[in-house]
Formats: sequence, structure tokens, C-alpha cells
Amino acid sequence: MAPWLTFTKMWIIDTDYTEYSLIGDPSRKVSSADIYNYYFRIDHNNSNTLTSPQALWIYGRNPGISHDLYANLTEKASELGFDISKFKMTDQNNNCEYDETVPAGTAVELLESTPGPIQLFQVGGNICEDIEVDLSQEGDLNQVKEWWSGNKYKYTLYSKGLCPKPYTHVDHSEHPIGVSGVTYRELGEVSSAPMQLLQSPEAQMDCSFNDTETETITLTHNQPGNIKIRTCRTGIGCSGAKGQWNSFKDCEYYLGPDQSVDLKFETKVAYFAFFNTKTSESEELWKPKDAPWPTSYTMKV
Repeated sequence: MAPWLTFTKMWIIDTDYTEYSLIGDPSRKVSSADIYNYYFRIDHNNSNTLTSPQALWIYGRNPGISHDLYANLTEKASELGFDISKFKMTDQNNNCEYDETVPAGTAVELLESTPGPIQLFQVGGNICEDIEVDLSQEGDLNQVKEWWSGNKYKYTLYSKGLCPKPYTHVDHSEHPIGVSGVTYRELGEVSSAPMQLLQSPEAQMDCSFNDTETETITLTHNQPGNIKIRTCRTGIGCSGAKGQWNSFKDCEYYLGPDQSVDLKFETKVAYFAFFNTKTSESEELWKPKDAPWPTSYTMKV
């Protein structure tokens, strides 16, 4: 239903004035002060609380929008308190062109109604992302269904299946927030240049990407396998193809077994992701809340 049929005042939350607009209804559930505070990060101890607003639309000049733009806008709306899990893509008309492998925006619904794990992928540049969700692994300590219910909106533009060839080199793999029934991966082409191992006795690694504001932490790896070190600069988490707004920035070298390194990194980093290329295990190291980074850390993977 169009917004002008449900209320008289529309708030344009975000727009580029040419291709898209994000429109919501603050008059029912979100106050104008909440939107002001969202953009300018001002805390006035506002007593208005967000109570799962339901009125939200994304308008595009052309049928369909890119996955990166969709993810950016829905993330912004989620921070304002909108329940993105109920957000649905609208089928346009028979003249629109869609990916013939699966109707756009319906892969999630189709897979949820069929037996077996949910498998979805998206290609961006020279990187492919995929995710496998095995609802049969649901348990008290493995709440797959709850995770999927709150996150499936992110994958509405993905295609059915796992990453195809030539994306066969696993660059990163993780179980989000420890939910073992969910596996997220990033894969690159085998032909891409491999990372090199940090050569001993080098004890320093520059992962600042020429940023002028930096910090240093001593990292130690005592386990088998090489460690890929990734940095993320946003507190809402990183993923996606290189160069996107929420992409990881990877350090130049692997850290080998029984190696320690003084790592120079950007002050703006929110957390590190450590990926063991031998065991495919990963862990995250977040900056402590209201405290500086530790001076040293020993990896667990």
C-alpha cells in the first residue's frame, strides 16, 4: 500500500534526489526528535522510545535496486527502530527483467518451503558471498531460527545456491555470533594473487592503509595454520565485496604458526576478524567499550 493511503505526513529519511528514497512514518511510532538524533548522534535523554514502527518504504526510479543500496538503507532503518524482518520486496510487472534462476526477491521464500539447508549467494566484483542456514540444527544453544528470523531480510536479493565457479577459494568463513547452524563465507577466484606469509624474524606488520591516526597491538598465534587478519571499521559488522561501505580491509600478510607481530592499525577499527586458513575457524576481537585496545592478544583459533 502506498504511503499516501495510510497517513498524511511522510518523512523522507534518506534520498539521493535522483534514484531512490527511503520513506517512513514518524508521526505514529517515531518522533522527529528521534530522526534528528539518529543523524546528528545527539543524546538529549529523549523519553520517546521506538516501538517497532511498521510504515516504511523504499522507492526506486527503476524496478529493483542494488543489494548494497538495499543493505545500506535497511540497516539505517533498523537503527531507527523499524522492524526490517517484516520488510518485503514488491514484484513490479510482467515487463520487468529478473534473474531467471529464481524470481527476484523470492529465493528466501522458496527455500524456506523446501527441505534441506537454505543456501544463497551473491556475486560482487571479484568476490562471491554465500550463506547456508540449516534450520534442523536448532537447539537451546544454537538458535538458528531466531537468528534467521532477524537477519533474512539481508539476503532477499541473493540467488539460490552456493557460490559457483570460478569463486572456489575461501577467503573467509564464520558462524555469525557463534550460531553453528549458520555458515557465512566469502570466496574469491583461484586465479587471484595469494597472500604471502609474514617472514620471520619480522616482528611488525603495517595494517593502517596509510591512515594518519593509528594504534598498535601485539598479536600472538600459537596454533597450527596461517591466520588471515581482517579489520572492520563499523560497529554493525562487516561483510560484502571489496570496496563496499561495509567491507573488511585485509592486512597484507598471513601470520604463521608460533609467530608474534606488532600490528599497526587504524584507530577507527571497531574489531578484528581472525581466520585460520587450515582449520577454517574464526574469531573476532572487538575494541572494549569505554576502554582502550589491549596492548597484546593471543589468538584462540
